[in-house]
Amino acid sequence: MLAVSNTSPLLNLAIINHLFLIKNQFGKILIPNGVLTELKINGNLPGSQQLQEAIKSNWITISIGLGRKPCAPTDNPTFDF
Repeated sequence: MLAVSNTSPLLNLAIINHLFLIKNQFGKILIPNGVLTELKINGNLPGSQQLQEAIKSNWITISIGLGRKPCAPTDNPTFDF
């Protein structure tokens, strides 16, 4: 089953070396590019190695446009401050 995740479950399970629980439950995970940024996998931080391995093995994949709703040409948003 395909699932979409935010940062907290991935990072917290990676830190305690239990990232496999998400893989066992869902098989494949999609994350928005913003989640990848928040995970800071290139640093030497707790959980970084496990997350790097999951991405390299392709069961966690990054979807750059995930979570964005394109605006229709007729949309005319207004902002109240």
